[in-house]
Amino acid sequence: MPINWGRKKGGDIRKSQFGDINKFYKNLRNKKEKIRLKRHEKLKKNKKIINDTVIKIIKENINIKSLLVTYLLTDGSLLTENENYRLCFFTKDETLKNFTYDLLLKESKYLPSLSKDNKKGVYIIRVSDNYLARTLFKLNKNYRKIPFKNQSLEDYLKMPQPSLDFLKKINKKTREWCLRLALSTDGYISMPLKGTPTAGLTCYHPTLCNEWREIFALCGIKTYIVNRKASWCGVAGIRLSTNSIHKFWEIGGFIDGVKISKKSKRYKGMEKNELLKIGLKKLNGAVA
Repeated sequence: MPINWGRKKGGDIRKSQFGDINKFYKNLRNKKEKIRLKRHEKLKKNKKIINDTVIKIIKENINIKSLLVTYLLTDGSLLTENENYRLCFFTKDETLKNFTYDLLLKESKYLPSLSKDNKKGVYIIRVSDNYLARTLFKLNKNYRKIPFKNQSLEDYLKMPQPSLDFLKKINKKTREWCLRLALSTDGYISMPLKGTPTAGLTCYHPTLCNEWREIFALCGIKTYIVNRKASWCGVAGIRLSTNSIHKFWEIGGFIDGVKISKKSKRYKGMEKNELLKIGLKKLNGAVA
């Protein structure tokens, strides 16, 4: 007889006691999830939403799920593994870190985790939440913004593509907040020593670039596509027309407190809205 005959026979008997093995493991996962949920409910009782912008958003009844999808399509990711979903958000900005954490604290059944990659200086805010993820998949079917490793461009583009259709169907206030968040995470305001100020949104995805143009247009902001040969898809985002920068200010500008990154040697550390004000003064005179 094989040396492991007893273990194999015992395993077969145990399997037969389970009945439907898939059903057994599904029930087991559900029990574990209930235990985890109860533990997180206790942990969340000690946490309060303190970010002023999030408090304002809640009072204005802004759709927070739309904000989360917007962030996932800019500086975030929705990872899947063995039918488990993890929402991850990345930022170097203190304001965006606190803002995102409190958004998840409000919307998720579970307590978000917060860590920092000290080498890169990046905050990582994440939560494993199948309930929330399934809801977000109803707003957007795919959160993969670039091809997989060794995947051809043609094969990737045959897949369902990330989409901003959900932003066309929501109320005006929520749409404007989502636009402001996108520009706060992946947007910029540039102030050349010579020439006119420019503002735009970095986006390396052909479908999303065109759809962002539609969303900006719905908010009264004219934009055009920025092409770049080095991009995997030939585009690098959209840029606001000079006349539309003032309109962006009128709907609120960047999220208050978000600062310019180290990519700008001249303006790093300055709040984006402060530079936006300076740009508007240069373009149109003093801002009221």
